Amino acid sequence: MRPSLNALLADLARHGASLTLENGRVGVQGELPAELLLRLHRHRRDLLPLVERGVHLSRR
Repeated sequence: MRPSLNALLADLARHGASLTLENGRVGVQGELPAELLLRLHRHRRDLLPLVERGVHLSRR
C-alpha cells in the first residue's frame, strides 16, 4: 500500500470516520475537516478495493 494512502487511512481512523460503499462509490461517515475530505476525494479510486474487501480502520 502506498505511504500516502496508508497515512490517509490512519488520519481517517484518528477522526473516527468509517468508510462505506454506496452505489459503487466510497462514502464516509463522520465529521471530517475539509483537508481530510479533499485527500479522501483524491484517493477514492484507490480506496474502493479496500472498502470492497472490508478493510477496517484502526485508531492509532
